[in-house]
Amino acid sequence: PSASKHTLTSLFKEIEEYSLKVRILPGLAELAQGKILVSELKEVDVEDLLGRREVEANQTLLKKNIFGKVVLITGAGGSIGSEISRQVVKHKASKVILLDSNEYSLFTIKNEIKQMNSNSGIYSVLGNVTNKKRIMDVLSAFEVQTVYHAAAYKHVSIVEENPFEAVYNNILGTKICVNSAIETKVETFVLISTDKAVRPTN
Repeated sequence: PSASKHTLTSLFKEIEEYSLKVRILPGLAELAQGKILVSELKEVDVEDLLGRREVEANQTLLKKNIFGKVVLITGAGGSIGSEISRQVVKHKASKVILLDSNEYSLFTIKNEIKQMNSNSGIYSVLGNVTNKKRIMDVLSAFEVQTVYHAAAYKHVSIVEENPFEAVYNNILGTKICVNSAIETKVETFVLISTDKAVRPTN
């Protein structure tokens, strides 16, 4: 309990390759007073490493932008985009369009969410956010109402080594998606900030 969140995270990374179970030990005073038994040791949950209270999603807002809507997720096969894709299907969009430039990632997330037995129509689109014609065609053909724009290079060390590609993809790609959404009269456009994903306290 006295260890910092950063230290705990580093520790878990070091031991994750081993077959070990990690538990949270309460204060010794609580154990001595019999308030908690050793058999009640708590398993470590992701919230324990978060360093803050978990932010609950605004269900009203989610329902307004997803339920019964045609939703496009750019970067749908990525770590952030794939979770958004799961949530969009879970919240019963009428159509879910998964867009990614990585064929394998797109194949993987489409197969996973098809197993969720949802009534949503699931469509996979192989394409890049820097291709305006492709983005315009997708938005128009599906009559997209909500866009979750998660497509971006976000692995900091790689991005720092390839700044021109990062600017082209992250900045120009976002500009193309925004302008295309305006031109096709998309109702809602949500930019998923990769800066927040890298530095949650920022």
